[in-house]
Amino acid sequence: MSAARSRFGGDVSVALDEKRLGKQLTRVKEVLFKASEIHYWMTLREISVLTKYGEASISARIRDLRKDHFGGFTVNRRRRGDPTKGIWEYQIANPERPVQRGLFQ
Repeated sequence: MSAARSRFGGDVSVALDEKRLGKQLTRVKEVLFKASEIHYWMTLREISVLTKYGEASISARIRDLRKDHFGGFTVNRRRRGDPTKGIWEYQIANPERPVQRGLFQ
């Protein structure tokens, strides 16, 4: 008997985690879309304050947004402030239009 595979991959239970992770993905995407509309870059901490999700979860959802089956969005990142502090900020490029991978290949 084979278990259903989660679209999120990894050690994820469809029954236990899929709905929760889907909600996280939707909320993180909404926040990043709104920020991108006003050309604002956001740190994991800023997204965490707005969504009430942990920074590790947000980082995972940002990685998911880059995957083809979650939209294949281009999520840019850059350092914020003192580069030795390791603070990164994120912004979705062209949120209204995900990347069309393989279109011209």
